[in-house]
Amino acid sequence: MGKIVDWVPENLYQEHLKSFPLLTVDAVLSVRRIDGILLIKRNKNNNLWKNDWATIGGRVFKGETLKQAISRKVKDEVGLKLPEDIFTEKGIVTIFISGKHYVTVVFTAHYGGSEKVKLDNTSSKYGFYPLDRLPPLRPAYHEIIRVANQTVNQ
Repeated sequence: MGKIVDWVPENLYQEHLKSFPLLTVDAVLSVRRIDGILLIKRNKNNNLWKNDWATIGGRVFKGETLKQAISRKVKDEVGLKLPEDIFTEKGIVTIFISGKHYVTVVFTAHYGGSEKVKLDNTSSKYGFYPLDRLPPLRPAYHEIIRVANQTVNQ
């Protein structure tokens, strides 16, 4: 683990996306007192997934471990300060969308639920959804949720 680099110029970032996959992490979070998983609805500030229901996640920064990345994304996107050791790696999902290629590492975590969700500026609302009553999701998120639950039930 080295120095964390969390910003690159936009033009360099876009050039990278043209030629290489982007490493990302996604979390399927469940609360012990609620039967369901936490999903967020992206808003206009999230260009690629605008108005979509989604799991929590995003890119891994240089110098960051996967668990540091998922812990950071959960804190940044929904305000939950969960320790890294609460996350369990479940598998990998490859996503191709809008000419971009993502490789996302899927994590699950169960937490107490006493912490209040505080959305960042890329989401407009959140909800806890049972697996048999999910809101409309893009295929990528169905796959992320499937991978998260497939290994849990085996």
